[in-house]
Amino acid sequence: MPRSLAGGFSLLELALVLLAVSLLAGGLLIPLGTQLEQSRLRAAGTQARAALEALHGFVLLHRRLPCPAAAREPRAADYGLEDCSTPDAEGLLPWRSLGLPENDPWGSPRLHAAQDWRGYWRYRAAPSFSAAPFDLDTRVSGGAAALVVVDATGRRLTSVAWAPLAVLFCAGPNGLPDGENRDLGRSDAIYQAQGTLPEANFDDLLYWISHPLLVGRLAAAGRLP
Repeated sequence: MPRSLAGGFSLLELALVLLAVSLLAGGLLIPLGTQLEQSRLRAAGTQARAALEALHGFVLLHRRLPCPAAAREPRAADYGLEDCSTPDAEGLLPWRSLGLPENDPWGSPRLHAAQDWRGYWRYRAAPSFSAAPFDLDTRVSGGAAALVVVDATGRRLTSVAWAPLAVLFCAGPNGLPDGENRDLGRSDAIYQAQGTLPEANFDDLLYWISHPLLVGRLAAAGRLP
């Protein structure tokens, strides 16, 4: 047997093999992380569609939108259920009232009342459509309480004449509301959806319920007087 084969691999050859393996492994890690994030984004989109359908279903049953959930204590009986004591306030999507998952794909269930709401879907409904059953003559309360959705430049994405009846959003991968969505205590009700020029860290996923669409569904189902 030739000496070069009998001696096995040289240190240089082993180093080259290890370098190649390291480069291949490093190249695989980035796509795997990206695939995981894409999977979570798809899951969030699926959750949003399910939430919108559940909200429409709730309206078909009760002829009103649910109020936000407000209870902070995870062990409370009304945790995750709608709370109509302050129907015009922003709160959480009432996941238990709608039969939905508690968290978005980036979150996990809260364990105590002092824990923040990172990883939960936020929700706000027009009080004239959540506090009591509505009909064809019901209109969104005007003024500062009317829901508005804008893009990153401040341009309206929703109609002035037909303001959204509800908005829901999750804070996305960074777990924090971005842009206009950060101002949770403001007197108006302006929300931001990702527009053509979003700020660098904007990753919220925001959806809204159209007035004509919801009323049209109710009318088609014979649920409006």
